Amino acid sequence: MLQVQKLCKNLLRVSACEYGAWSACGLFTVDARLPLRVIGVVATYTVVLLQFALL
Repeated sequence: MLQVQKLCKNLLRVSACEYGAWSACGLFTVDARLPLRVIGVVATYTVVLLQFALL
């Protein structure tokens, strides 16, 4: 039971932590969502290029 209490306290402690987002020269923030955003931009750009190519 003591280990479960320690685990719960550690989870609460970790979830309460805040972090400062990193910045890439002030242009954009580097965080966990960055790869998804990059994939979204590349996919959108690819769709636009395909639309122009197939006209």
